[in-house]
Amino acid sequence: QRRVHGGSFVGMHSCHTHQPSRRNMPATVNEVDARKEERSPDSSDFSNEEDEYPPADQDVNPPVQQATAARSRTRPLRNFPSMVEEHPCLDFLRQNDPLPISLGDNGAVSASEASRRLLNGFRRFKSTYYEEHRDMFSDLAVKGQSPKVMVISCCDSRVDPGIMFDTRPGDLFILRNVANLVPPYNPAETAGYHGTSAALEFAIKYLHVEDIVVMGHHMCGGVKAMISDDPSVGRKTGDFIGEWMTLAYEAKNRSIAKLGAKADPAMLQLECEHQTVMVSIDHLLSFPWIADKVRAQTLRLHGWWFDFATADLQWYDQCAGVFKSVV
Repeated sequence: QRRVHGGSFVGMHSCHTHQPSRRNMPATVNEVDARKEERSPDSSDFSNEEDEYPPADQDVNPPVQQATAARSRTRPLRNFPSMVEEHPCLDFLRQNDPLPISLGDNGAVSASEASRRLLNGFRRFKSTYYEEHRDMFSDLAVKGQSPKVMVISCCDSRVDPGIMFDTRPGDLFILRNVANLVPPYNPAETAGYHGTSAALEFAIKYLHVEDIVVMGHHMCGGVKAMISDDPSVGRKTGDFIGEWMTLAYEAKNRSIAKLGAKADPAMLQLECEHQTVMVSIDHLLSFPWIADKVRAQTLRLHGWWFDFATADLQWYDQCAGVFKSVV
């Protein structure tokens, strides 16, 4: 029996915080410099040249010839966490410029250009939003986080819950994965990792969120893969996507049962996106510490779906058994 409770987002709870252990903290400059001095003078692990990002008034991208020359020299690791210095991938990092000039000659945006935009965006954030909300960030650092709402959303880059709901840092505890899926409760399973389940446990047991929103979206690639896959003949998408989407096969079965095997592809896609949200809510209720709170009416579950092309947000109406537009 599916129970989805409505209601406004209310309540405030303190969060669970802890102090990081010293061994996981970044090494200080003195510690890293001391380790550098212990190395052989002719070691090729470190460059003697300064190699830092340019000031804010300079372009992050160096000229092509400078970046090409940069590939031939090593990169300093003074600011890396100490544990990274002995990582097996370090030789690769030393031999390759972390900001390559181009991904190819096909007109694609280069990685260095993308990095430049990110860094310039960060500078704008720091000089405007951060400065305007410095007290808020200070409070978050001192008091910790206490979000009231958890949002389970797809990792699709076109769907950003923070922007959609006009929230501030600390307002939402967001979990994103392919197709906004929740696996059923199964702590005894040791074959895989439980990232989604761990996030749920943290949100419920330690942050004490009072609302969980499962939000699907228009044109979900994970749902499209699920529709085209057929495990009975060994047809699955990729190494991981197809197997992950088997968690929502009940959504595909429900949609075909409702629309028919020869349904219009666009209608089948939409119905599967809706049903995937409801399957995730069913799976949420398989977690005993979630079901207990739902029964006690201290936790509410919501099924939403978003069309980013038209800004249409829909919610699942339990009484009518359909998704309805909010506005």
